[in-house]
Amino acid sequence: MSYSLSKPVFFIGFMAAGKSTVALELSIDDVLPLIDLDSEAEDYLGKSIDEVFAQDGEEEFRRVESQLLARAIERMNEKGPALVSCGGGIIESPENYALLKRRGAVVYLDVTFDEALRRIEAASESAEAKGAARPLLTNTNSARELYEKRQDLYMTAADIIIFTTGVAAADVVNNIREELVAAGILF
Repeated sequence: MSYSLSKPVFFIGFMAAGKSTVALELSIDDVLPLIDLDSEAEDYLGKSIDEVFAQDGEEEFRRVESQLLARAIERMNEKGPALVSCGGGIIESPENYALLKRRGAVVYLDVTFDEALRRIEAASESAEAKGAARPLLTNTNSARELYEKRQDLYMTAADIIIFTTGVAAADVVNNIREELVAAGILF
């Protein structure tokens, strides 16, 4: 079925919450435009996010991520709203946080820390994910601290909260679709 968006939809959440996966599925299923900021960052920088963190640092990645968010919003102003999969740390910048809140609907994909860790470990063992490291997950304790630090930001930024722990991606997509339709954002 083909739908339209009344405004942009920004997907936020911790690593492995399913942002890219569900945004892509929703985009394909409902014939909606998609912007994946992590993919755009890799294309723009010509290297993986892991390489950017290792070579240039997180601060440089966040600077580029902010630029790409602003460009994505400009594109949507010209071409119409899209689904936007954001990096997990995008909400740590007050400017980005304000842009997301002001320019669209924010969907928080909530995953428990243990489930996120399990998904990351499973993905890193799969042949398809070789080289797809998570640069901020080098130490479980620091990753847990990061998760806890971001929870309040995710919760307060969210217009819609979707729990993803133990839920199949297709069911998460259906839950998001139902919430967006009910809110008049997807029609």
